[in-house]
Amino acid sequence: MRLGIEIKEEAREEIVSAYLYYEFVQKGLGKKFLDSFEIAANSILLSPKGYEKKYKNLRYKLIKPFPYLLIFEIELTRLVVYQVINAKMNPNKRFRK
Repeated sequence: MRLGIEIKEEAREEIVSAYLYYEFVQKGLGKKFLDSFEIAANSILLSPKGYEKKYKNLRYKLIKPFPYLLIFEIELTRLVVYQVINAKMNPNKRFRK
């Protein structure tokens, strides 16, 4: 059974913010960020439990080659994305729903 994906509003805002930042840095780089996010999400969908729990039921995946973490949880029928944050961010601000 293939999982669905739900992206919470906060994560959507973080994705848009990162996209706009990278587009400002270099035209087309924001699109590459979105493509990398999609590749990371699809990788999780292929092997959802292949990622270690880091805090309660939350897990993460690095969005390569960008320094962003995709913070997620696996529910019964879906992958829930809670945050997409800069990996250099203060660790105390990570892993929140």
